[in-house]
Amino acid sequence: MDTSALREFAFKKLQEARERGTELAAVTAARAASSISGSVPVSSSFVFRAQSSAAQQEPQLPVPLEKKLEALKTSNDAVRAAMVGTSNGSLDECIYKLDLINESLAFTIENIQEGSHVMKLLNRQLRDGATMQNPTHKTFYLPSD
Repeated sequence: MDTSALREFAFKKLQEARERGTELAAVTAARAASSISGSVPVSSSFVFRAQSSAAQQEPQLPVPLEKKLEALKTSNDAVRAAMVGTSNGSLDECIYKLDLINESLAFTIENIQEGSHVMKLLNRQLRDGATMQNPTHKTFYLPSD
């Protein structure tokens, strides 16, 4: 009983399952990266003034340091309030998607490990069946009706 062709077929199927698992992980990671970049807000673009328009402005009086600090504190508070509202929702959504991806990958890994275990058992059964000389011992592996 020649089992080398069956062993090669089983090994080929195991390799294909591993490649599909790797491919699934890469696709899932790419989807996660695109969803994360899509949910993070992009800052607005800067507007540059021409030097001629800057020269036309009237000279400004120096602003006291206290007013600068107050304006800075007000703008920081406004930015913080705006970021907290948008980033928490985006972050929660990204974490949820990453958790789903993690579960999917764990399930895929379990399936690959189970397939590998089945292939090892099949390989052992075929090897044992090929080495058995006594036909009565082979009845252990025959399907029962």
